[in-house]
Amino acid sequence: MRYGVSWRRPAIDQLNAILGGGATGDAVMRAVWAAEALLGHDPLNLGESRRTQHDRVMVEWPLAVSYQVDEQARTVSVIRVVRLHRGR
Repeated sequence: MRYGVSWRRPAIDQLNAILGGGATGDAVMRAVWAAEALLGHDPLNLGESRRTQHDRVMVEWPLAVSYQVDEQARTVSVIRVVRLHRGR
C-alpha cells in the first residue's frame, strides 16, 4: 500500500531557502523526488526513529528530512528539511 506524502509549510520554506541559498538545484530536487518516492512506499522502515516510532528522520543526499507517519491515515508529513555538507 502507498502512503500520501505532503510537505508542511515550514519544510517548504526551508526547501525554498536551500534552493535560494546557492545550493545546486538539480541535486536538491533529485533528493526531494527520491525522498518522496521512498516515503510513499515504506516510511516506517526508512531512516531512524526519533521521539516515537512515527517521528523519523532520513537522509537522501544532500538533504536530511524529518517526517511524521500516520499509519491509520496512511500519510506522511514532511516537517523539516536541512541541507547536509560534506566534511572537509
